[in-house]
Amino acid sequence: MEAASLSFVVRTAKELKKEFRKIETQPWTSYAYSMEIIVQVGHLADIFLRQEYKYNPHSKNENQTRINDEVCDVILNLLFLYIELYEEVELSKINNVEVCMSKESLFTELALSCAQLTRLSSTYFDSNQSKADIKNMLEYTLGLSISLADACNCDLISNFLRIKSESQIYIEKKSN
Repeated sequence: MEAASLSFVVRTAKELKKEFRKIETQPWTSYAYSMEIIVQVGHLADIFLRQEYKYNPHSKNENQTRINDEVCDVILNLLFLYIELYEEVELSKINNVEVCMSKESLFTELALSCAQLTRLSSTYFDSNQSKADIKNMLEYTLGLSISLADACNCDLISNFLRIKSESQIYIEKKSN
């Protein structure tokens, strides 16, 4: 992924996180973000499973749109967690993750990494060492999710523009 695209995605996530703060009934914790990531990974798993094995009421194009949407939801929530814990995202560490796997292997590794993130953020967040472990895992997991987006031919910029637009409408409705 080009650095400019990743920079746009991170900037959009920061803007959305700030906007969502306005309607939160209570601040999200790292644990809450981690659990939301697991939910999004579950949505993505369902789409991958429908693609090949389950009864699938959707066309291949509809599935591709849904995969792109869910991959972007995972990326967005990973960025929300990263921003919550560290404020500034180190783009170079995310962009440098090189992974050469099939989509299915990337997804499996992503799911396992997200589970590890949840464990780290819910159980071990109190020590400085585990905070470094979480950061390393976040950077690796973000790299995996971006590699999966690339493998799925996901246009992150157009998807994040759509997410931003939909989120702004949602936030506006909740604010009134």
